[in-house]
This record gives sequence, C-alpha cells and structure tokens, in this order.
Amino acid sequence: MKRILVPLDGSPMSESALSPAYFLAGSMGAEVLLLHVVEKSAPDEIHGERHLTDALSAKAYLDGIVAAAPVSIAVTCHVHDEASPDAAVAIAEHVDELRSDLVVLATHGRNRFGRFLHGSVAQRAVFRGGVPVLTIPADCGYALSSCGTVAVATEGAGGHGVPSIEVSTLARALGACVKLVLVVDERASLKAGAASFARARPATAAATLAATVIAAGEYLHEAALDPAFAGLDVDYRVLRGSPDRALSAYSKSLGGALFIVQTHGRSGLDAFWDGSAASRIVARLRCPVLLVPSDRIDQVR
Repeated sequence: MKRILVPLDGSPMSESALSPAYFLAGSMGAEVLLLHVVEKSAPDEIHGERHLTDALSAKAYLDGIVAAAPVSIAVTCHVHDEASPDAAVAIAEHVDELRSDLVVLATHGRNRFGRFLHGSVAQRAVFRGGVPVLTIPADCGYALSSCGTVAVATEGAGGHGVPSIEVSTLARALGACVKLVLVVDERASLKAGAASFARARPATAAATLAATVIAAGEYLHEAALDPAFAGLDVDYRVLRGSPDRALSAYSKSLGGALFIVQTHGRSGLDAFWDGSAASRIVARLRCPVLLVPSDRIDQVR
C-alpha cells in the first residue's frame, strides 16, 4: 500500500477519517493524499457543519490540514477545481487518476448510514475505482489504532474466498488477532422459499441447517490455515441467525474491532445496495468497516 486517499469537505465529521489514515500510513509506510472536489452550487453547510464552496478556500483549508499533520507522515493535497455536479463520481474517478490503494472516509450516524452509502463516495470508489474503502463512523467511540480484533465476515465456500492479503496486512499493522466469521441461518431467519420449505418439512430443514453448520466450520478451519496468516492469532466462529443481526451482536462482544466485509462485483451493484445482506450488515455495524471488492479478491487468488 503506497497511497491513501482521504476525501474532505471541510466539515469536522469528514476529518474523523484523518487519524485512522495517518495511523495506517505510519504503519505501512504509505503517503496520505487529501482531496477536495469543488461542487456546483455547493451549500455553505451540510448536516449543520461547514462545507467548502470554492477552490481557493478549499486549497487554504487543505494546506492547513497538511501543516498540522504528523511530521512523520508524508501528506499532500489536491483540489479538483472544476466544479462537479456530482462530487461522489468525481472522487471515485480520482481513485484511479491519483493511483490510490485505499480510500478512508467518515460516515454519518446510524440513521443516515445506508442513504449515505447509496449513490455515494464509498459505493462508487469500490465499484468504479476497484479499491478497498475504509469507512469510519463519526460516532464510532474508539480509535482505529485501538482495535484489537480484525473480524472478517466471510461468504463461505460459494463466495469469493477470504481477503487474506488485506486481513493480514491490517492485523499486523494493528497488532490484532483475526476472527473469521460465517453466519448460518436458523429456521426463524430463513427467507421466502426456504422458510416455506422449513414449515412443510421441518425435519429435513433442520438436518440441512445442521449439515450447513458443520460445512461452515470446516470451511473456516481451512481458511484459517492460509499462509498469509502465518504468525497471527487466528480464530473462527460460526454464528446463527440473520447475518446483519448476528454480526452486529458479535461485534459488540468484541469491543474495539475492525470489520471486513466483501462486496460483490460491478454487475452486482444493485443487488448489494438495494436490501442485500451485505448492505444491512454495514448499516448495523457501528465500528470501522473495510469494504473489499470481491473481484479484487479473485485477482489476488
């Protein structure tokens, strides 16, 4: 990892991404690039906080952030001064243009989180830029540097595999242990056709779910043996219930944790953001979440 991109709009909320970005840059020997995109007809305030409206004030603001940055971190800035009708699209395009390896950005509180991601910087950076995006809830309550666990919500044998490179890199930077997690439905959390089948044939459904739990454990055991995890404390757990609720409850039991969630490829954009399990998981987790494109995992493998 050589360059971390941090989009800033001038608000204190957006600056919540700075400390995590500096920490990762220092741990990985990367540089930090601060970015502001001038928007057409930009409002003076967003969510009650200051919002930059022109290139000159944006440059002065970013220069001030650079001057206050830790001297041990290489921090530069860039202002996209051609007014853009959609800042999210412009930022995502800069991911590739500025050769960024990771985007770190702050997100709004729980009640706005899903709407913020839908059609926003995170979505477009993942699917257009093809790089991981680390989202930092403004109300997280603890620093990324204090995360003692890197938890990975895996998709199982039918998915794209565990993003072991990203997981091991972050775990080593944080000095954290790794938890591989896979959620298997309970009868009560089954959806639509599966729920109907379970009502009609409860014994068969129970046996199928029990076999799925065993297969999930075997999958996680094998995944934990990945050579990328050598020297790390790696554990795994099979959870039961709906993925979003099970992972939310599990995250609270971990204390300070960073979660990694895989996102589907570009063709799965609508499925991911319109009510899928992954979008519900991200919306419920009140901790730092790294979104990793599944096609990136396939390329690594």
